[in-house]
Amino acid sequence: EREEGSPLPMRFPSSAGGVFPLYHVFAELAAYASGYVFPVKSPCPLSVEALALASSPQGPPECILIANLSARDELVLVPVSSQRADVQILTAKIAPEATESPEAFHPLAVGLPTRSHRLVLQLPPHALARVRPR
Repeated sequence: EREEGSPLPMRFPSSAGGVFPLYHVFAELAAYASGYVFPVKSPCPLSVEALALASSPQGPPECILIANLSARDELVLVPVSSQRADVQILTAKIAPEATESPEAFHPLAVGLPTRSHRLVLQLPPHALARVRPR
């Protein structure tokens, strides 16, 4: 956001000088600048979208970014190549911290087990999840 803040704070609240949540998507993509981005087919493209990131075109994804674009909770099944995955979720509740101090912001990763190489996630409205198979 600009240093003086949003010109329409009632319609578009934001932190003066802060980043927008999309910054965190671009930061993750930048980490794979010499890697590969694979689209993920979503059964509900207006509600949930995802990208898979890998270092090589033949390797399994090392990171999967999943965005809940809707205003309701979404149940997401994520195929992963391992028995466990580290998951970080950026929610509206913690977005102020993530937008005001993006370099210092790293939501705690939670190690979750997979079932038959699938991870089940309940994503809150407008959340961004980062999944790293172990």
